[in-house]
Amino acid sequence: ENRVVFLEDYDSYIARRLVQGVDLWLNHPLRPLEASGTSGMKSAPNGGINLSVLDGWWREGYNGNNGWAIGAEIDNGTVEFQNEADAASLYQLLENQIIPLYYAKPDGKLPLAWLQLMRESIRSVTPVFNTQRMVKEYTERLYIPAAKSYEDFFRNGCGAATQLSQWKAQMRKDWPQVQISDVQVANKDRQNILVG
Repeated sequence: ENRVVFLEDYDSYIARRLVQGVDLWLNHPLRPLEASGTSGMKSAPNGGINLSVLDGWWREGYNGNNGWAIGAEIDNGTVEFQNEADAASLYQLLENQIIPLYYAKPDGKLPLAWLQLMRESIRSVTPVFNTQRMVKEYTERLYIPAAKSYEDFFRNGCGAATQLSQWKAQMRKDWPQVQISDVQVANKDRQNILVG
């Protein structure tokens, strides 16, 4: 009770142990630089609850009832200002929501509201954020279209590529002869015309 553990040099060895029994998974990447943040996904099947900025997978995974979102993205601020706003949001969430909820035991034994949040995390995250979905989506969205493009490219002895190459060669040959001989402007006010 009343303990926080900070682990340096986090790696897959440590992650494998943490995702098995962590109560709250804190992930705080710099927006929009989070590639994915998969450790939070892996903690959910074991009842881990996520606390993260809405970036990476958590932007899609957060439903308002399965964890917490840190702060809001500030469009016109500096990184330092965003960090300060996120820190204030994080402390507010910890002090006013997360810690009281974790230690609230109305029956004197179990944190019932926390357990409900754990169940929602398992229910909403586990079926959606898993390797099966990843492989299925990569296959449908990337691998199958890439295989089709490969087949299309080599169909008819690379005919489409040959045609494109010939067209480009012809354009390079003819380009120096392109001239603009006349320009008509339909600007009746005779104001400056902005280009670019």
